[in-house]
Amino acid sequence: MSRSLITMICCLLLPALSLRADQPQPPGLFIEGYPDRLSYAPGEKVTLHCSSSAASFHMTIERVGLERKQVFEQKAIPVAQHPIPDRASSEG
Repeated sequence: MSRSLITMICCLLLPALSLRADQPQPPGLFIEGYPDRLSYAPGEKVTLHCSSSAASFHMTIERVGLERKQVFEQKAIPVAQHPIPDRASSEG
């Protein structure tokens, strides 16, 4: 093989090798999550995507404005550990 062909193959393969779908999970007890949007109007439905090493968690949601107001609270929400999707930070 010619040197330029080897260089071209390496340039094509190396970026592909770094695009792993399964990223390592944090060690120990953790909970991670993100909403489906950045903000919501009062009364709109909120969707959260969560992953945890625990079996359940407690959640409190507060609306932050002139005053902080609790708008939701739930205990013992079931959750499971899920792999971090490829490109989660840029594509959700």
